[in-house]
Amino acid sequence: MNRDLVFHAEKMRYQNNGLSYGIAILSIVFMVIATFTLITYDSFTQVSGSLRVVPDMRVGLEIFLTILSFLVTFLAAEKIKCYQPVWSCVVIYVLAALNFWRMDAFPVYLFVTKGWVPYETALWGMIEFGISGGLLVLAGAIATVKVIIIRKFTKVTTR
Repeated sequence: MNRDLVFHAEKMRYQNNGLSYGIAILSIVFMVIATFTLITYDSFTQVSGSLRVVPDMRVGLEIFLTILSFLVTFLAAEKIKCYQPVWSCVVIYVLAALNFWRMDAFPVYLFVTKGWVPYETALWGMIEFGISGGLLVLAGAIATVKVIIIRKFTKVTTR
């Protein structure tokens, strides 16, 4: 059994962590969809009480946060692909926590505080941010296990 794990760890050193990478990239897709679902809402009616998202400082901050999260998550995906321990065991979970915070903060701001989006749109935004955060946790868990296996059974962790 021990020889199988050593062989598996040696084999992993020369193969990319494609599963965690793919899951992290899928998380980026859900994060961007969630942001665009929330910021582009317009009821397309000419009535004075029509709902639409009006750009303000908070919406601009959320757009900036999405761009920054997109870039850092892509960098984290590239790093966990090569079994980088810090990115696999810390950074990816921080990004997941950020998505879980955004799952509550931004849709609630748009629906409750400002009243710019209906409940269904806010709920879809929450679900999409939640899926994004969950995918990052899954990618981090897979990457962490693989990093532990490589560190336990081989000398070199990163390439």
